[in-house]
Amino acid sequence: MKTFVPHYYSNFKCIAGECRHSCCIGWEIDIDPLSLKKYNSIKTPFGKKIRDNMDFQDGGACFRLNDDERCPFLNEQKLCDIILNLGEDYLCDICTDHPRFRNFYSDRTETGLGLCCEEACRIILSDSRSFTLISDCENGESLTEDEQDFLCRRDLVFNLVDNSDSVFNAIRKINEMYQINPFELDLHTAFDFYSSLEMLDISWRDKLNTLKNPQTAQPDNTAERAFLNLYKYFLFRHLSADNFYGGLNFAEISVKLIWAICERTDFSFENICEIARMYSSEIEYSDENTDKVTEFAEG
Repeated sequence: MKTFVPHYYSNFKCIAGECRHSCCIGWEIDIDPLSLKKYNSIKTPFGKKIRDNMDFQDGGACFRLNDDERCPFLNEQKLCDIILNLGEDYLCDICTDHPRFRNFYSDRTETGLGLCCEEACRIILSDSRSFTLISDCENGESLTEDEQDFLCRRDLVFNLVDNSDSVFNAIRKINEMYQINPFELDLHTAFDFYSSLEMLDISWRDKLNTLKNPQTAQPDNTAERAFLNLYKYFLFRHLSADNFYGGLNFAEISVKLIWAICERTDFSFENICEIARMYSSEIEYSDENTDKVTEFAEG
């Protein structure tokens, strides 16, 4: 099995205490069986502290969050006490892996960085290169015909986006290529729809409320580049052989929704990153929300 990652993948490193939106706050932290075995074997006071902060349910284990939804091992400096006391090898899988996601094929795995992490978001949206996947192996692959056909079609899509001067021109060209009717974003309908979805952070509703405001901001070249990168990210994460058109529709509506919010707030790079990060957290990390957005985009 060969592994492929985007060309910017190796630039990522957790910024730990500098992070404004810690993944150790507000997220349920499941403990995988191997990590659970490690934690049960630690015969020290800190090992007891780990075990005292576990909950067991549905045959699995997780860390018991504090009243403020913080992981019990996130200290006041926003650093992980497990790492400080035991080292990174003692992190459970979900903490080690975040914010990565994976797409699987018969003879390859593609690993990407998720936008819900502010540092990953900064790296992805500020990128200045054409989208390229890098492999850890130079040998050929044994892919099915459907997979080969999909990867060829996806390469065409990425090349088209990389050679477009704006995200809306890229969307238009791809829709024309695949004879897809463009998604017309009605802001009132979009507000009602996105407000109806399961919500992780109540402040996301404040962002959605800006859709009721008049358009006041205009993008510059930096914003255009960020949105082209945003579009490529959604395409990379959501396109698949089984859901090619659904992935195109998801990417289009997601870009247009984030663009509409920025039009009514501002197009600074920092704001684009923040809206994209929140969108990813609210939508991409809920299979139900992702499916509903895809269905909404398909009409």
